[in-house]
Amino acid sequence: MFCCRLMNYVGSLGPLTILEIRQLVADVRAGSFKSLGCLMVPTYLLNFHECLRFVLMWLLIIMFSQEPFLHCLSAMDCPQGRQHQDVYSGCAFLAMIIFWTQLLDLAIFSEKIMACAAGRTRGVYEFC
Repeated sequence: MFCCRLMNYVGSLGPLTILEIRQLVADVRAGSFKSLGCLMVPTYLLNFHECLRFVLMWLLIIMFSQEPFLHCLSAMDCPQGRQHQDVYSGCAFLAMIIFWTQLLDLAIFSEKIMACAAGRTRGVYEFC
C-alpha cells in the first residue's frame, strides 16, 4: 500500500513542486505580482487551474508529512500513526477532489479536440 502512495508522492509531488518553483521564480524575476488585500500574490496564481495545482502541491506535502507509515516504521499497528490519520485522511480527500477536477478538465479538452478533428475530416471528405 505504501508503494502506491510513494509513487503518488514521487510521480505527482516531485514534478508539481518543480513546476510551481519555476513559475514562482519567473514571476519574481519579472516582478509580476498582484495585490489581494494586504497580500502580494504572484500573477500565475490568479489563474484558477494554477491555483488548484498550487493547493494540490501543498496538500500532497501535508499528506507526506502526516503519512502514518512514516511514523510507524517498526510496527504495523502503532498509536503514533493513528494520531496523524485524521489530518492525512482530510488532505487525501481534498487532493482526490482536485485530481478528479483536473482529470475532468482534461476529458473536456480531449472531447473538444476530437469534435474538431471529426468536423475537419468530414469537411475534407465532402470537399473531395
